[in-house]
Amino acid sequence: MNSKIQENVAVLLCLFQGKEFIEEQVDSIINQSHKNISLWVSIDGADDGSKDLIEKRTQGWQDGKVRFLSGPGKGFAENFLSLLCNEDIKADYYSFSDQDDIWERDKLSRALDYLKSVPPDVPAIYGSRTTLINKFGKKLGESKFFKKKPSFENALVQNIAAGNTMVLNKAARSLIKKHFKNNKLFFHDWLSYLVVSAVGGNVFHDSYTSLQYRQHGENLMGENASLLSRFYRLKLLINGTFREWNEINVGCLEKISDMMTEKNKKRFHHFKNSRNKSMIQRIFGFWKAGVYRQTFLENVFLFIAFILKRI
Repeated sequence: MNSKIQENVAVLLCLFQGKEFIEEQVDSIINQSHKNISLWVSIDGADDGSKDLIEKRTQGWQDGKVRFLSGPGKGFAENFLSLLCNEDIKADYYSFSDQDDIWERDKLSRALDYLKSVPPDVPAIYGSRTTLINKFGKKLGESKFFKKKPSFENALVQNIAAGNTMVLNKAARSLIKKHFKNNKLFFHDWLSYLVVSAVGGNVFHDSYTSLQYRQHGENLMGENASLLSRFYRLKLLINGTFREWNEINVGCLEKISDMMTEKNKKRFHHFKNSRNKSMIQRIFGFWKAGVYRQTFLENVFLFIAFILKRI
């Protein structure tokens, strides 16, 4: 038997008024080279006709493996978290799915090739680059390739693992489900990167572009390539939005502090405790925590943000 069809992948698709592009996304899931897939669709808010379109596109495909659920109505992050932590969803791997992307045929196969190389008791995440397209499907470019390795020090101040490319193994899912099932959060993907790296798990960022990522005004945070998106991130850094996000992240990490590696415990201690100290103590804490973003300019702004108490 082909090893690529032995493991089941639960595709966790979150919907909110997604009728315009959902058929292309569902078609790309159906046409994956990896065939053992269950599709779980969580509809947040009123259905705009998306459910009917999905049912028509999946008719005769994976009979009984397309399920519809009602989302919690608290935004996309908590909708994804509700699916990831749903006790009824049992699989070997878990893949987040947006409603308006187009997956490359080998997206899941490539992710599983990596994840199967990790011991099953080690939490692991696969993520990748993306091809950026506009609402009409025209290619705009590719997302940034991050040259610095994924790590807890990076995860404390930056999410490089785009949720729409993420595939998690069972150990990573269990870690999140056990500790964060009803947690308030801003970003499900950032939480995943943070906690998996914190406990010494594996995070891999592939240079392969695994999907076509549709760009519009609502998803500037998920796109890293354009000058506009970088200015937008800088604005969030300066106006204190990142500090608000970090308050939530710190609270999440405190729940698993006893599970962190010894090195990461120390990194987290310096990061957490220096945020509200004097300027000199913040600078010292910044250095001791070893945090970094992916480019020189981003690190300059990060250092300034630490000085200005914006982290």
